[in-house]
Amino acid sequence: MRLWGRLLRAGVRGLDTLLRRVYGIREFSREEWNLFRLAVRRSLKDCILSDGVTIHRGDPIGELHFWNEHIPSIPAQGPDLGWALAVQRQLVRSLRALADHVESTPDLQAIQALGGEIAYETH
Repeated sequence: MRLWGRLLRAGVRGLDTLLRRVYGIREFSREEWNLFRLAVRRSLKDCILSDGVTIHRGDPIGELHFWNEHIPSIPAQGPDLGWALAVQRQLVRSLRALADHVESTPDLQAIQALGGEIAYETH
């Protein structure tokens, strides 16, 4: 069974690598605490953000993707305050690193907005 588990994990990693390449999802920091990867997309519509920034259809926008392997494991007894605080610290650090990366990378400086979608389903 261990062989099958290793083969399955290798297959999932290979598929993940392929999909990241196809969708242009890149790592801006390889640090273990970094929770995000980034892709650059074109806005599909015009919109005005809550801070007044106008995004036009076709403008470059940053699309965030959770780096699932870097999210702390939920303890066996379930998430607790300690776990939530650890995730919160990682999130803040990751967003600061992302802002630094976008500001210091010439081909990303045209990005006016960052966002992403979270799919969460309860049963």
